[in-house]
Amino acid sequence: MNRMMRRAGILLLVAVLCTMGGCAEPGPPALSWPEVEATHKPWTRWWWMGNAVEEETLSQLLAAYDEAGIGGVEITPIYGVRGYEDQFVDYLSPEWMALLDHTVGAAQARGMGVDMANGTGWPFGGPHIALEDAARRVIVRTYPLAAGAQLSEPLSVTDENVDATAPLQAVMAYAADGEIRDLTARVDAAGRLDWSAPAGAWTVYAVFGGWNGKRVERAAPGGEGYVLDHFTESALQEHLGRFDRTFAAHGRPAVRAYFNDSYEIAGANWTLDFFDAFERQQGYDLRRHLPALTGAAADEKAARIQADYRETLDALLLEEFTRPWVQWTHEQDGLARNQAHGSPANLLDLYAAVDIPETETFHPSGFDIPGLRTDSVFIERRVYGAQPDPLLFKFASSAAHLTGHPLVASETA
Repeated sequence: MNRMMRRAGILLLVAVLCTMGGCAEPGPPALSWPEVEATHKPWTRWWWMGNAVEEETLSQLLAAYDEAGIGGVEITPIYGVRGYEDQFVDYLSPEWMALLDHTVGAAQARGMGVDMANGTGWPFGGPHIALEDAARRVIVRTYPLAAGAQLSEPLSVTDENVDATAPLQAVMAYAADGEIRDLTARVDAAGRLDWSAPAGAWTVYAVFGGWNGKRVERAAPGGEGYVLDHFTESALQEHLGRFDRTFAAHGRPAVRAYFNDSYEIAGANWTLDFFDAFERQQGYDLRRHLPALTGAAADEKAARIQADYRETLDALLLEEFTRPWVQWTHEQDGLARNQAHGSPANLLDLYAAVDIPETETFHPSGFDIPGLRTDSVFIERRVYGAQPDPLLFKFASSAAHLTGHPLVASETA
């Protein structure tokens, strides 16, 4: 009995010592709520209408946003309000840059962040974008010719979008029996084609690099002008050069990220070196397949050629615009925040190429939220098309997951 009592006493002592000394396996660390940072809070788009802003009001508004729980702002200047024209400030002027610096300083003092769009309104463009760097569309004219016939009219097209003569890119002749001839070198400076059709039925295709005439939407004072050609890096660099010159003179702003709004350039589907880019990408000459490009041929081969055309646009938008723009933002010690939707490209690739992919709610949803005003006519008539598709929202977040980017944004309204 004494032995049993001694053993029980020893076990009790061990239990007490383990309780005091921690013999048991350690449990999981106590969880604590992480420190709330600016990126944990909602941010807001901040439209500067006509840039008619002043430092005192900017500070007051930032204080109100901070108190409401806003983590940061994205500055996008847009058109002004009638009656306030005398208060407008030109975009990127010394006065505008001073206002931006004040905003960044006042925001940082409150632990808030500031992003800025690389332009006014959307898409990228402005007064510095000349026609040669503006967004383009392909124009194709066809001319049937019988044996021995010549074209009586010059190969020239005035693009009504910009009231300018579109540059001629290629002239090809296709015979009914399948023969193809490149006649580009036989067109003189006046657009006259020096060629008589041989025996058989022929169709001459003339390809012009026209313009879609797109101008910056909702442009602010100092930001009006053509939208740039997104398929050639030289046009992008011309656009970014305006910021380089401004920053060199004034100093680089301490913004968190630079923003690119959604691709809204309907009809932009060409760039002047597209034929060369296509051959590098696909390994064959698109000029020998113009009937397929224009839809005049409608077999499986034509469908594959059209797919190659779209794939080339995809590659150009990624390699000539998105990636060089991201590199520029990093050279400014900033991040790249991008809305890829609407682009004629693989959205996952475009979203994955940037630091902060941003999606958009699109279309009104009609949620039954107290205090939310929804114009029922937009819901009933579906003015903007179908209702929001949750799958479409996931392109941005999927790209972020795949690339390990921690931040995803959504334009939600």
